[in-house]
Amino acid sequence: MTRRHPGRHGATRTFLIPALLALATLTGLIAGLLGDGVRDTVAALGLAAPLVAIGLGRCLSWRRRDH
Repeated sequence: MTRRHPGRHGATRTFLIPALLALATLTGLIAGLLGDGVRDTVAALGLAAPLVAIGLGRCLSWRRRDH
């Protein structure tokens, strides 16, 4: 039986957010190539997801420094 350490994370937890961002980006790229209308909106949202994640990470890191 393997004991887990409280400070360690599994591979699933480590790669969950990057995998979701990759999926959103891939969905956005495919939607942008396939058509117009609603697909353009899906493409814009999918391609903006990594930028939103970067901005959110920056805001959270600035908040931690202030407190």
